[in-house]
Amino acid sequence: MTFDWYKLFSLSDFLAEELTSRELIVLLETLGRTTVLISRGNLVSIMYKNVYLPVNYVDQNPYIDSGLASYLDADNNVWLGVEVAT
Repeated sequence: MTFDWYKLFSLSDFLAEELTSRELIVLLETLGRTTVLISRGNLVSIMYKNVYLPVNYVDQNPYIDSGLASYLDADNNVWLGVEVAT
């Protein structure tokens, strides 16, 4: 699988805000403007196109589902991956 990766937010900054959820309107280079929901429960997760993507779920990094992925990098930034045809 090959993905295009889009940096969404800093996990540290989101946790410091102490919010339960937040909607981000982001401009994804090849996909245009879209909305991503960040939520916080037992884990932090993102929702994109009705696909739930937990961040670093049981050490699955990246976490992949339905052609989408979430990834937590070494600098604590969360990325969205969108599978591309090869």
